[in-house]
Amino acid sequence: MSDNLLKNLAKLFSPSLLLLALLLGYSAAATADTITEPVRTFTGHSSGVSSVAFSPDGRYALSGSRDKTLKLWAVDSGAEIRTFTGHSSGVLSVAFSPDGNYALSGSWDGTLKLWEVASGAEIRTFTGHSRHYVLSVAFSPDGNYALSGSWDNTLKLWEVSSGSEIRTFYGHNSGVLSVAFSPDGNYALSGSYDKTLKLWGVASGAEIRTFSGRTGWVQSVAFTSDGNYALSGSYDLKVWAVASGAEISTFSGHSNTVNSVAVSPDGRYALSGSADRTMKLWLVDTEIRTFTGHSDYVRSVAFSPDGHYALSGSDDKTLKLWGIYLDCTYRITPNSQIANFTESGNVSVSATPADCPWTVSSDADWLTITTGNSGIGNGTVEYSVAANHTPDERAGTLTIAGQTFTLTQPSPVPIADFSFFPESGFPPLTVRLDASASSDPNGDIVNYTWSSRLAKCQTLPGMIIGITLEAAGEYPIMLTVTDSEGFTASVEKIVSVIDLPPTTVFTLSPSSGKRAIADYHWLVNGQYLSGQKASYTKQSECQRNTR
Repeated sequence: MSDNLLKNLAKLFSPSLLLLALLLGYSAAATADTITEPVRTFTGHSSGVSSVAFSPDGRYALSGSRDKTLKLWAVDSGAEIRTFTGHSSGVLSVAFSPDGNYALSGSWDGTLKLWEVASGAEIRTFTGHSRHYVLSVAFSPDGNYALSGSWDNTLKLWEVSSGSEIRTFYGHNSGVLSVAFSPDGNYALSGSYDKTLKLWGVASGAEIRTFSGRTGWVQSVAFTSDGNYALSGSYDLKVWAVASGAEISTFSGHSNTVNSVAVSPDGRYALSGSADRTMKLWLVDTEIRTFTGHSDYVRSVAFSPDGHYALSGSDDKTLKLWGIYLDCTYRITPNSQIANFTESGNVSVSATPADCPWTVSSDADWLTITTGNSGIGNGTVEYSVAANHTPDERAGTLTIAGQTFTLTQPSPVPIADFSFFPESGFPPLTVRLDASASSDPNGDIVNYTWSSRLAKCQTLPGMIIGITLEAAGEYPIMLTVTDSEGFTASVEKIVSVIDLPPTTVFTLSPSSGKRAIADYHWLVNGQYLSGQKASYTKQSECQRNTR
């Protein structure tokens, strides 16, 4: 960040904002969230919405339309409260009085009208502009005066209580498209079709200076909250030093004319509405966020008094309420999990303050959000894992309020299986063991290991082997396979060796006599056994036979 830019930031914004700008590092990614969907849409006008305004307490919205009416709306519900009728042509500009009790409107019919908000009654009409089109109106900070800009190239100052014209400001050579009072009420700002901004002394009507340098007509103007800087909208946005008229910085990003600009109540942020159908939020000269949703030109934008919401009016006949939510912080718990195929799980979301919204998106087709696609404050996001995806897709992410939750699936394990032939027989029995039925999702088994608890040879390698079992019995044979990533699987099957009772013939000597046999002794393979009946089991031997 250059020294000159820092100096300009220091001039334009408060020290706390400058610190914020440095902390953000001019990065939109540093914001808590990137929510750009409207909170709600207000429908009811039958033609384009030219102007919008928030009431001082933020509870109501006012709109002016080319359908010749003003409408009052409840911000929290979007409900239309009442319609103000009386203009004979389209309403181009609206404003609330500082106490919220009155509304001011300017119209294509060449008049201003003052309305009682509570009843919708017209109180008075201000006439005096010599040509049609009152394009912009504003209340003074004390509510005693009204300012208007007209296609007749002039501004006019009016006394609200009587409707009397106090003075006219001459100097523009084309229509005045936008007007604004300074926060102290001593100065007026105007933007014109003649491509200039002008600063005026309200008490005298004198032109103090002209801000020039633009390439198009000036559609909208606004003061910063301290009155030291002016913001203008044309083909781009510009910030100007009121005291000197010097251009401080330019905001570029819209693809069409900027029709409306507004400054947040704390002076930290700017809003712009454009013919490119979008509204943008800005910090210094960096775009933070683009709000899309209108289907036609955005004609007017406004900040709520607390700076948490924005209002936009469009040629698509609607107003939209948007959340700014720059002070929201979010926490997700946990930030990662492991899940198998077809499993489900959940993630907890906490938001501070409690009215902060959040949305969720997934970057993997196999990771589905089942509950909690969006929410406000604390909530839960539930997800499920599909089984029909390729094995290589082992990680996916959910983006929740700008933070990433990573879901990792365990690596698919191999499947161990084998066949053997014959399945049973008499000893000595030679058995062929074949593990070719084993499989791995990645097709990469690198090791086959055979073992038996009852055979002398405890482990043997190879996909196909042969063993000889020389004694009768039930032999549990276990196969263990290992893939290239070190994952293993095992299976155990029983091989049966059938025992046939032997037939033995003995010759006794003497073959006859009266003496009884008193003892029996056996010698089998060098082993002595005793008793009329004796048993002997010969241990089997394992013989490797691989291929």
